[in-house]
Amino acid sequence: MLLIIKKENYDMKNLYKNKKLLLGTLIPIVFSLILLYLYLPAFNNIDENVDEIIVLMVNEDTDIGEEVSRQIEKNAPFTLIEETSIDNAMKQLEDKEAHMIIEIPKDFTSQLKKGNSEITYIIDEARQTAIKSAMEDATKEITQLLNENAYEITKRKTLAGIEEFYLNIESTIPKNEPLLQSKEVVIQAIEGLKYKSISENTLKINENNHRLNTVLPLLIFLTIFVSALIRSFLYEKEVMPIQVELSAWPIFFHKQLLNIVASMLYPLAIILVLNTFDVKITANYVTLWLFLTITFYMFSVFIQAFLDLFSFIGIGILIILLLFQVLTSGIILPIELVTKYYTWASPFLPATYFTDGLFGIFYTNTSIWNAIFALTIFGVIAIIVSLIYVTILQRRKKVKL
Repeated sequence: MLLIIKKENYDMKNLYKNKKLLLGTLIPIVFSLILLYLYLPAFNNIDENVDEIIVLMVNEDTDIGEEVSRQIEKNAPFTLIEETSIDNAMKQLEDKEAHMIIEIPKDFTSQLKKGNSEITYIIDEARQTAIKSAMEDATKEITQLLNENAYEITKRKTLAGIEEFYLNIESTIPKNEPLLQSKEVVIQAIEGLKYKSISENTLKINENNHRLNTVLPLLIFLTIFVSALIRSFLYEKEVMPIQVELSAWPIFFHKQLLNIVASMLYPLAIILVLNTFDVKITANYVTLWLFLTITFYMFSVFIQAFLDLFSFIGIGILIILLLFQVLTSGIILPIELVTKYYTWASPFLPATYFTDGLFGIFYTNTSIWNAIFALTIFGVIAIIVSLIYVTILQRRKKVKL
């Protein structure tokens, strides 16, 4: 009995001295610091980078429309680019080269004089929430500003016309008191006018699944990355005890076989869920299956390369990389609005191209081949790293033998 107690005390002392367990108590602190230092700067700088938002101005009115266009350019916080054709502007919006279109129609001046003019705002719904909210707020602010300025513009033009009219009459009928009094009454009436003469007409494109636009790409990205990470971790854990006895090459090819099988099955689960919840996509399901298959395989070999290089420490690195990619990919925050170092890192991480491809499939039906090509490059690099690792590992085994 005494021996058992001593053994338990010895084991407990070892537990208290276990550096790995002690290090584990610091993980929540380290994780919190990393998460906050990654995300807070990104969200804090959104307002400072609003000028990165591109808005196209299509003005077809050559009268008051010119003044309105200047007023918008003067007061808008974003970058305003004039475009002569609505068709060209729409193409840029659909190609994600612009964030919104403001269209002033040909009859803007004539309708303004009647008190029922309209400006059209075209917003792309296949955008991150921050962009859509900023654009929707901008339409209201711009319309309010224009109403204030349009009132002054039309009042000046009207008063100038009245002055000219009365001057012509006074030149023929001088010193006519009733005429002068009527002039003052008319001018006072116009000065007192306050009305909303410009209304907004907001059009939205790519409204497919608009309620899910914010979360759907993020959820799919997380399921791909996390499930690939868990699967790779479990494989390493199971193979580790027998890895010393077996050749490195059969294990490598076995990993790739399982990666391919998992990559082909995973998209079927996603498609099943999308069908269950009646989620619409603009491309077809074959395209979605192909894209997700390639993506899952790429992330699997990408994760494997980190595990090969850093062993289980690589899991911690991958989790940090996951958090970082959520910011740099534009999947929740528009990359234009985040801190510049996120923008610089964006082209060098696979989630950026995953986001481009998935948005194309779900919302715009644009070509995904550029995204697939970029993801393939990441996959090839990861496989090369793993091949080098396996080659070195196999040589070490032969030397030991």
